Amino acid sequence: MMKFFLYFSAFLISMSISFAQNNSKPDSSKIHRRILPPQQEKPHIILTDSIIENDKALRNFRDICPKSWNIVLNGDRMIIRAKDSIWFAYYNAAGRSIIDTSERNYSDTNYIKQHGKRILPEASFRFEYLWNQEKMDETTKFNNKLYNKTKDLKVKYHLENLREWHKWGESGFFGATPEEEERIKEYEKEKKSLDAQRLKFPMYISDNYSIFMEYKNWQSDLVNMVSKIYPEESIKKIDYALELFLQVPEDK
Repeated sequence: MMKFFLYFSAFLISMSISFAQNNSKPDSSKIHRRILPPQQEKPHIILTDSIIENDKALRNFRDICPKSWNIVLNGDRMIIRAKDSIWFAYYNAAGRSIIDTSERNYSDTNYIKQHGKRILPEASFRFEYLWNQEKMDETTKFNNKLYNKTKDLKVKYHLENLREWHKWGESGFFGATPEEEERIKEYEKEKKSLDAQRLKFPMYISDNYSIFMEYKNWQSDLVNMVSKIYPEESIKKIDYALELFLQVPEDK
């Protein structure tokens, strides 16, 4: 009798555990999927020679690409890399006066070599399947919502009465009190977070793909930093090839 009682107790315990585990599993019919911004809803592309061959714009770009440049396909990236090095230096155009003549120094090859850097030029482009108009409109709508949220931040932090300045991609407020300066810090922190969520539009489009430029290692992300390059011929040729065969989206 005691043995039967022990077996029966073990059976009840195992049934309780099984029931609890089954109840802890989420009901797949009730899963709420997080809605991602349009740009993140993309299938992964593996670029191949045949993809390039079957896309007229990409094929033309490949054929016209200067022989002094290599094209490397890596996943959904196309990397173009020069065989020959260049010298480049950044000229800071911010805050210069009308009578400032320092930019003339960069016309001197030796000055660029002395103050610049020697690199092998390289640019990287990420591919997505060609955006339709709906995708373009969704992205515009998403960015507009972020823009409106950013505008509302001035009211949220009681800064709407301060005059704001903008220059070379930077901004600030005139005549802020110490108390307002503290609110400005919080405002700028939240504004930076919203700006980081802004979605990019394709830089180029081919017959079948939307193409995003990730970087050109001879250019700065800062608008005030102007690249001065020697020799320029190689860069001019590759930029010409890109603009000639890869279209710029109208709604960019």
